[in-house]
This record gives sequence, C-alpha cells and structure tokens, in this order.
Amino acid sequence: MAALRYALLYSDESAEALYEDGVRLLLSPCGTEFVYETSEPRAHPLQTPHRSRHRTEFATSSCLDRVLQVLDFRNKFSGCPFIPLSILPPEKTVSHLSEISGVTWPRLEDNEFVGGLEGGGVKVSSLDGNANLYMSALKKEFLVEFLCQLSCKTPALNPESQSQDLLPHPLRYGERIPETGNKIPSSKGRSGSKYSSSVIQVMDDLRFAKHGFRYSWLVQRFSVSCCPAEFYYPMSVALRFLNRSSENEPRDGDTPTGSETTGEPENFREGAGSVLPKALPLTCRRTHLHRWNFCNPGMSSTFSMPLKVAVCGDVTYRFFFDGAGCVEIYPGDGSVFVSDGSCLGKYFKHQFLNEGTKLTEERTYMASDLPPDKPRAVYSVRALITQAVRFLEMSCKAKLSLNRLSDTCCWKPGVDTEHVGLPELLEQSFIPGKGRFAVYSDNVVLVNYLDGVTLHTVWNFAHFNKHEKGQVKGPINISPHLKNGFGWCQLNFPDGAAKVVQLESPGDYSSYIKAVIAWCVQIDDTARKRTVAPLGKENWSVEAELQKIQRFQFLVQNSTAVKCRDLSSVPVRSRRDENALREISCEMNIQSVLQKTSKAIQDIDLLLSSRK
Repeated sequence: MAALRYALLYSDESAEALYEDGVRLLLSPCGTEFVYETSEPRAHPLQTPHRSRHRTEFATSSCLDRVLQVLDFRNKFSGCPFIPLSILPPEKTVSHLSEISGVTWPRLEDNEFVGGLEGGGVKVSSLDGNANLYMSALKKEFLVEFLCQLSCKTPALNPESQSQDLLPHPLRYGERIPETGNKIPSSKGRSGSKYSSSVIQVMDDLRFAKHGFRYSWLVQRFSVSCCPAEFYYPMSVALRFLNRSSENEPRDGDTPTGSETTGEPENFREGAGSVLPKALPLTCRRTHLHRWNFCNPGMSSTFSMPLKVAVCGDVTYRFFFDGAGCVEIYPGDGSVFVSDGSCLGKYFKHQFLNEGTKLTEERTYMASDLPPDKPRAVYSVRALITQAVRFLEMSCKAKLSLNRLSDTCCWKPGVDTEHVGLPELLEQSFIPGKGRFAVYSDNVVLVNYLDGVTLHTVWNFAHFNKHEKGQVKGPINISPHLKNGFGWCQLNFPDGAAKVVQLESPGDYSSYIKAVIAWCVQIDDTARKRTVAPLGKENWSVEAELQKIQRFQFLVQNSTAVKCRDLSSVPVRSRRDENALREISCEMNIQSVLQKTSKAIQDIDLLLSSRK
C-alpha cells in the first residue's frame, strides 16, 4: 500500500484521503459508505478517474487496508465511531458476557487508578479497567482508550428515536453507573437484527450468549479546549493531578479540596460515572444526504466544508470554529502551536516542554512575519504555520459560502430531511455611495456594493438579534470567544474571483471592511438604545405621572408666595427683603423646570403611542 499524502476530516465528520499513487478515498459522515477513486498513471489530467461506491462492511481485499486506515482516522477524531465487525481483524475484537455501557471514574486520591507517567503526563483508569485517559504534561490534548461495542444493525424505529438512542448521554457529577453484577441480559424482548453483529449465538433455554457482546479497543483524541461532556470529569482529574504535581503539593488528607481552592466540584473526593460513546449502526437511513466531492485533488481550494482535522505526514492540524474558536498544530514532537481568540490565524503560540528544567516554555510567532528556518531543525515552523493559515483560509471560504447544505449531517439528530430552512431577513438598509446592507437571523451579513463587489461575513452582535435572556434568536455557528464574530469575510468580485480577508487586517480592501464594520456597529448600538429595562410590578403610565405633575403645579401656582410677583418693583431696603425675593425666584425656577418636564413627558408619550 502506498504512503498516505494527507487525510482530511470535515465538520460533518466525512473523511477524505489521498495516497501517493493517486488513489483517493472518500468516506461518508456516518462511515457506512465510501467512494474509491483510482486513476491511471499516464492518464490525461482532464480524464475522469474511475470511481466506485461501496458499503464499508463489504469492502474487498483490494481496498481493505486503505478503508481500515481512513476509518481509524475518522474514529480517532469523531464523536460517534463506526466499527464494523466484518472487516476488523480477529485480534482487535474482545468478547464480554455483559454489556458495557458506561464506566465509573476514580477519585483524585486513588493512587491505584490515578498516577503519573515517565514523560510528566498522567494516566487515569476507570474502576473496572474498561477505559483509560492519558494526558501529556502540556495539558493541551488527551487520549481516551475504552471498550466500544461494535456497530450493529438497527431495528425498525423512528429516525428521531434512533438518533437519540445512538448519542451518548453523560451522567451528572457524582452519579455512578448502576451495577448489574455478572448477570447476562436476556435476549427476549430485544430485536434480533439489532444485536446480530454483537451476539453470535443465543441459547433460548439458558438465555445465555455464547460469545457475549463483541467490543474493540478504541482510541480517541480530544483537545482540552473542546472536551466532550462524557470525558469532562476524568479530564478535570488529570488536570488537577498535573497542577498538583507541578506545585509540589502534598497528597495527604490535609490537602484542601477542589471546592476550597479553585471552586471545583466536591466529587473529586467521590468519583463520577460517564456513559461511553456508542458506535453508529451498520446501515444509514439517510444515504441521500451523503455528499461526495469529485473535484480535482490537485486543486488546493476545493473544500466543500470547513475542516475539522487535517493530517499531513506526522503533523496534525485541528480547527475549532464552533466551540473554543482556536487552531492547534501538533508537529509530532510533543509540542503544540495554538492560535485562538480574536487573533485566530494571526498569532501562534508555540508551547513546548524544556527537557532540562521540565517546565513549559512559550514562544509567539506572527503569521505575516515568520522567522527563517533553522539548519538542523526537526521541522520548519514557517511551513507549519503557513500550511495552517492556508487550511484556515480555505475553511473560512467554505464556511462563508452560501451553501446551506453544509449544516446537515446524516446521523446527527434534528436533521430535516425534507428541506433545509433558510434564514430570515432581519434588517436591510441602503447607504448612498456605498450599497445595500442586509443581516439575517443567523447573524450572516451580506453587502452588495455599487461597484459590483459582494461581501459575506458573520458578525457577533451584542444586542441585535437577541432574546430577552441574551440568546441568539436564529441558529449561529460561530464561537462566542471570537471578537467581531467570525473574524473573516469573503469578497466576491464582478469577474468571478473570490478572496477571504481578515477583518482586522483588510489591507487593500479597507474601504469595504470599514463600511460593513461601521454598519454592524451602528445597528447593534441602535438595538442597545431600543432595549428598555423591564418595569416593576406596579402599573406605571405616563398619564398618571402627568396628573401628579399637574396637581403639583396647581399647588405651586395658587400658593401665596408665587402670587407676589410685583415685589420685584419694591425697592430693596433690608436684608430680609432680599431673602424674600430669592425665595420667590426659586419658586419661579421650579415652575419653569416642571413645565419643561411636563413637555418632555408628553413627547415621550407621543413617541410610545406612535410605536404601538
């Protein structure tokens, strides 16, 4: 088998791999189908390669090794794996007499299950030994190794209930997995087709599974900045163990608990359980949602969807647009490059462990001004960051495209198979000399300039398009940590060319970028001013307040002090007369102020009635 040139995992968890001999393999999001593409060595570049579509569980020996390699890559970074029994080697399967649906993680003080590794990392094992978590000393990524039940056929259930049953549901802190002992679940009351690949033979008299349930050891990689809920507790235990080891804190009983020091939950002293991820079924009920990219693999800007993971040799690139909002690069030597926050793709922090001091060091690189390569360096920092920025630009271009099918996935719950809902137009305005500006319910901003240029971006509004609780009304797929929303925009020119530009570094396109930023800030500021604080429980009205002011004016006008208006003509002969005149002038000032307040309240009442 030829060497792997690159492997890509998209946001919908579909995979693509290209080999050195020109073979290209495309895997569906659920993993049940793949497209095998081959081309002759001396074929013309415009000649269409030979393509064949197959079921994954029926892969032949001609492409079996490549399918297993791409499937292992997908399962390593995917939320729900796909593990068919028919193509797995026998040594990779494990039989158990009882069903393993979850594990119980240990306490922080259990030295038998929580311990350090040679390189400064930590290992956290479950109490039953069915799951292990490994974290390096950098505390940026961790591996989870657990027993995962093999994929099986699904019964005739509703698609919504099927997808809900496939997704893992994590337990709460302190909640343990119910113990079933060594009892074997009865085969009655279950669908035979559902367990056809996990239960080999069932004896009806003894209700006993001869070979039990089939499992396989699965290894998955996760980032600490985007951890799934089912592994959050063991990840927190590993982080706290590393922090305690770095600070040389004693591990005796007098050590303060997590809630006393950092506000962490009390179950570090009790342990917690979590439900393990389940494998997807062998068949997909929504194969019509499988999309295949048949573009020329030599083209470098043909991503149909944003990237999630890219592997080129020993280097791994990870992109998080919806969660943490960061880019991570793992060169393979244990270090990591991270670009996050509002500087996504602009600055990269290189974090590595010093072999001498065993401490974490950090260096910052600017993507637009990278240093030259060192002569005897293991890898090129310039090449790594340049490739990451190129992947990021292509992912942003795919994310900013107007293709609404990128939000669908065949195995995720809540997918509308009939149609894809279009966003609703919320605000639209025409600025003379600029063009037409519009914003939609998913916070997508579209601008049509007068010179024919079109701009498309996503803006993170603070007040516009918000519920009363501060939540976005429409669906939005950006990270809340990114400043000004997505941080990138796409410019489409009249000649058909397109360019992805950073909002903070517009360059020659500053006139377009400044116009859209000013308009977004303006409508967000207008929405902030329109936001009225909720009134109290009392029945407040403008008319009642006006009546109170009128009563007060009547009392002031009919008072004896105000009636003496001709006192100003009397010659002032004593200190007493001067004080009296001051009191009269103060009363007249109060009257003028009350008249102005009454007029302002009438204007407010008129404005409120016109808006109703």
